Amino acid sequence: MKYWKNVETDIGSSNMEGHNFSEFNHQIEDFELAWAYPFGDKSLRELIAKEYGVETKNVMVTVGASEANFIVCLALLEKGDKVIVENPAYQTLAEIPRGLGFEIEVLERRYEDAFEFDLARCLEMMRGGARFAILCNPHNPTGVATSENDLKEIAEMAEEQDSYILADEIFRDIMSEGRPPLSYSLSDRFIVTASISKVFGMGGLRLGWVIAQEDLIEKFEGVKEYISVASATPSEQIAKLTFMNRKELLERAWGFVQNNRPIVKGWIESNECVECSTLGVVNFCFPKLIGVDEVQFGRVAAEKYKTLIAPGRFFGLPSHFRLGYGMRTESLEKGLENLSLALNETSS
Repeated sequence: MKYWKNVETDIGSSNMEGHNFSEFNHQIEDFELAWAYPFGDKSLRELIAKEYGVETKNVMVTVGASEANFIVCLALLEKGDKVIVENPAYQTLAEIPRGLGFEIEVLERRYEDAFEFDLARCLEMMRGGARFAILCNPHNPTGVATSENDLKEIAEMAEEQDSYILADEIFRDIMSEGRPPLSYSLSDRFIVTASISKVFGMGGLRLGWVIAQEDLIEKFEGVKEYISVASATPSEQIAKLTFMNRKELLERAWGFVQNNRPIVKGWIESNECVECSTLGVVNFCFPKLIGVDEVQFGRVAAEKYKTLIAPGRFFGLPSHFRLGYGMRTESLEKGLENLSLALNETSS
């Protein structure tokens, strides 16, 4: 966090290249500034519902996916509940239920297994009494997707055990092919959260949503009334433009990934201090450092070479780092060059 203001290249981010409003070449229609829409502007909810193949009553708009994840946990979890969380993981997905005081059961994704989802262990935990699971698909920080068959088996177990699965699918659309189905389409035991922050490079809007069965949405709305009440109206108006231009924006994101993945692969293979069991399927991966102190490497990269990484300790797995490449190729190449210099200085 302390380096963000001072670096020139962020090569640890999971965001796509930022998008500017002027690129829409479109004016926003006039709207009321004195009022915001609780739970989401109806026309925006309709656009989201259409994209997901659900009804408007199954959608609630939130202040980013982080608020969505927090609301779901706060609304559904009860004292004494066991919650399955992944490791490594995007920090808030593990820390929200832990911070709320619930019992945590850790589902490991192992480097040796290319960070594949451990279905057998997950089902075992659910049989053992865990009534809630939090999954990220595709997974952050490794970029690995959980298969449709695994999702179906999790859903069957959830139905049998009367439990729920929160599926953070914020990176799903970055996959240009082989994309897993929307979890909610497999079972209403899935609760899906996402946002326009990552895929479309619009994190500044803080605009996300929840997809769930109607009775759950009503519970979430009850909690949201005590948190943010509503998302910002300007953000919702721009989000509507995003959905209207969705095809072009996705092609832009896919182009970055397809152009840059071979460059990242080549850089990893050319550095003896770095190895990676999988490049994943999205715009980032989670390499392992060999003979390099993670903290020193990150500090040298940021302070001397003005390049930011996302250290593995933030995700629960030291000696790794998240390497993002959803950006312009020239920025990526400059960032990788700087990382090579930092590796040379910090390797043993």
